[in-house]
Amino acid sequence: MACIQKNKSFSNRLSTIITEARITHKKSIADSKNTKRLYKYIRAQLPGPVGINLRKKDDTGTVVASDIEVAELFANSFSKIFVQEPPNDNMPNVLGVPNAGVIDDVLFSSDAFRKKIDKLKVSKTPGPGSL
Repeated sequence: MACIQKNKSFSNRLSTIITEARITHKKSIADSKNTKRLYKYIRAQLPGPVGINLRKKDDTGTVVASDIEVAELFANSFSKIFVQEPPNDNMPNVLGVPNAGVIDDVLFSSDAFRKKIDKLKVSKTPGPGSL
């Protein structure tokens, strides 16, 4: 009987420790300035993939359900926002050769290079966005 009581006591203490650890973990995510960490946590809590919500058409107010209707709705809204470009024959002439300037040498210190290399994250994909 004493063994069952010890087991129950241990289980209760363990549950309390786990609950407090979860609260601490959630608080650290909320207090973090790393938004990717927060969004990753939120996505992990969702039951399934994030999808596009149903949209309403402006003119009739009917709910759009199919992917094709949603694509058409977005296309129509974008076509109202973006202006049509003028034809090529109305484009102004550019004087001089574009990008005539040439940079022969680019100089930077080894310290600046080292600092940039040290900031690279090994887990990230290389490319212009990772610097």
